[in-house]
Amino acid sequence: MKISLKQLKILVAIARYQTVTAAAAHCFVTQAAASMALLQLEQHLQQKLFIRKGKKLLLSRFGQKVLPLAEEVLMRVSDLEQLSDQGELNGTLHVGASRTWGSYILPPIIASFSKKHPKVQINLQCENSKKIGEQVQQATIDLGFIETSCELEAVNFESLLTDRLQLFSRKKHPLIKVKKLKLKDLLVYPWIMRETGSGTRNIVQLALQKLDITPPIKIICNDVQAILDIVKNTDSIGCVSEYVLNEYHRDMSVLPLNILNLTRELYVITLQQAYQSQLAIAFLGAVKATLMEKLALN
Repeated sequence: MKISLKQLKILVAIARYQTVTAAAAHCFVTQAAASMALLQLEQHLQQKLFIRKGKKLLLSRFGQKVLPLAEEVLMRVSDLEQLSDQGELNGTLHVGASRTWGSYILPPIIASFSKKHPKVQINLQCENSKKIGEQVQQATIDLGFIETSCELEAVNFESLLTDRLQLFSRKKHPLIKVKKLKLKDLLVYPWIMRETGSGTRNIVQLALQKLDITPPIKIICNDVQAILDIVKNTDSIGCVSEYVLNEYHRDMSVLPLNILNLTRELYVITLQQAYQSQLAIAFLGAVKATLMEKLALN
């Protein structure tokens, strides 16, 4: 028995969704057909591709080796099909993005790209930078957009943008009346911060550790919009990207502190030595072109 494209598609889908039921729905086949395809592939390879952990199916060590090869085969087939489609892009692109990328930078780029390439489907998943890095390592997404140069094995980093984090408060916060703001003034008020694994939190923690300061964190939140809403209605101090505050400047006030260096790079990450489809290359090219245009305008 030969390995079929159907079996490879089921393998990739199970790795991505971690259940046979979800994978079958994604591939438009019955659960029984998906289970049979996986079984036949494992019998052909004479190795287990997944291990069960609770209700989830996780890649075995052998499965982790097979997945990038399966994805490469499928991407090359997709590229071949596009050659017969007069070069028109089609297929599905799986993109992982941190909160800043996924909520404030990528959406207009995705909208424009989708309008230009109507046969393309983009699946965007927003998580913190740590989780996006893990998904790139596991080959469950094609491109990852993150906010920190965390240590990740077998992953390529490319800086696309320089960002600056900004401490901020609501417009009528008592600190707004302080003429020469100092860091100790902010420590009197409760801080709301992102969760562990967030690129934003990593940068702030490193900057404060250099000054031997521990902020009074009272609320931890993994949603940028929720942080904005809480700060708007309390005396809490928040910290988000300048790209976020640019959209909410009417409701918020930046708290300038030259003593803190909160500049960071925003990256795209890909799996080392992994085949990049024409679709992934085209989308990344669109991202870079858009960012270049914005920098030129500024």
